[in-house]
Amino acid sequence: MSTNAIAAIGANLGVDAVGSSLPGDKPNASEFDKFLQSMAQPSTTASASSSGKLRFDFLNLLVTQLQNQNPLEPLDNNEMASQLSQFAQLEQLESMNETFQRLLAATQVTQAATLVGKQISYYVDDISAPLKGRVGRVEFDDGEVRLMVGKDAIGFGDILSVEN
Repeated sequence: MSTNAIAAIGANLGVDAVGSSLPGDKPNASEFDKFLQSMAQPSTTASASSSGKLRFDFLNLLVTQLQNQNPLEPLDNNEMASQLSQFAQLEQLESMNETFQRLLAATQVTQAATLVGKQISYYVDDISAPLKGRVGRVEFDDGEVRLMVGKDAIGFGDILSVEN
């Protein structure tokens, strides 16, 4: 496969091709390695780094596949297009999952905020009988919403009832 085809694959994946090359030119190994490493650069969020690692792994696999293919039976264009399509779908699903996680967190914070100032009945792990108290504030810690009743941090699953 030509350098232009590899650059086109990179462009389809939303990455910039490394260096400029003329048709038929082979990129030097250090430039290509830099390109692959740039795909795996850690980013600020876990999902973005997961996506970067996924993209790096896919490109690494693709390059290995192209390097080791039988010259008499090159990789089928339809098969390549299918692999690229599946990869794009996987990235879109990851993006949707991240968006739904943020939406869920926002919804939980909003629901918890409506409980501030209300009397709730709840369970605490150490005590078998339910307790009552007024919700003073809402905390968002480690991806979980906690209602603060006095010194107790209450999760949604521990609430038995809500009163005005």
